[in-house]
Amino acid sequence: MRVVAQDILVDGDRAAVRSTVEGIATADGARPMLFEIFRFDNGRFAESWGASTGLPASAGPEDLLT
Repeated sequence: MRVVAQDILVDGDRAAVRSTVEGIATADGARPMLFEIFRFDNGRFAESWGASTGLPASAGPEDLLT
């Protein structure tokens, strides 16, 4: 499995990332996508929000951390 950043937008202390996920088989053949927003404070991750689309039920976003 490989996560590939497609778009990265930065505004002040926040960054938004749109990524595709390769190497996961889906029924319709579409690549799963991740949408994440990060907030930084003093150069460190302070908060993160995320959503995904197209991931199989057996592969949630928490499975992508390994």
